[in-house]
Amino acid sequence: MLSCALVDRWLAASATTPVTRSLWRVVERFTLPGIVAHYWNRKRAIEERCRHAIALGVQRVVILGAGFGTLAMRLVREMSGIDFVEIDHPATQLAKTLALAKAGEVSPKNLQYFVCNRAIEPIPPEVFGDGKTCLVIMEGLLMYLPPAEVARLFDELHKLAQGPLRIIFSFMATWPDGHTGFPPIAGWSSAGSRGARSHFCGHFHPS
Repeated sequence: MLSCALVDRWLAASATTPVTRSLWRVVERFTLPGIVAHYWNRKRAIEERCRHAIALGVQRVVILGAGFGTLAMRLVREMSGIDFVEIDHPATQLAKTLALAKAGEVSPKNLQYFVCNRAIEPIPPEVFGDGKTCLVIMEGLLMYLPPAEVARLFDELHKLAQGPLRIIFSFMATWPDGHTGFPPIAGWSSAGSRGARSHFCGHFHPS
């Protein structure tokens, strides 16, 4: 997705050049050790669970808060019989679709994009209106929401679902000191982590 601006292209290139890549590793070590491995393993685990859900009969994959993730873009081309839907904030969705258009990517018919500002808008009901078995993926989303909003989101999904619904979501742990997130490794780095890890839960609801 780092293709629309020169500074973004420089950033993408810096991850593949040996010298600058080494510098990024040093930055990671002193801020969020293990975060790259964390992202890699989280995304790999979610994709494995997504493929498993499809094998069990899921007909539509809905990615809520899709961001610049590429899961739907990759799977849609090998699974023409499965519907893929991405739902995200208008600004993020615009940046993503512009980048894809610039790269000459043509969106397959079984991949749809919906804009939704969760602060003021509900999830588009037409996504769930035809009774298909759905999988909803919420990666890196719930930790940004207060508990009441998380509960409201799950309740909204429950009411919208017209057929069986499976959910995969990631969440942050709450530690004994009451801190929610990665455990700090130093007083100056409240977001640091030692061996950052993901938490997942899959829930099947027969509506």
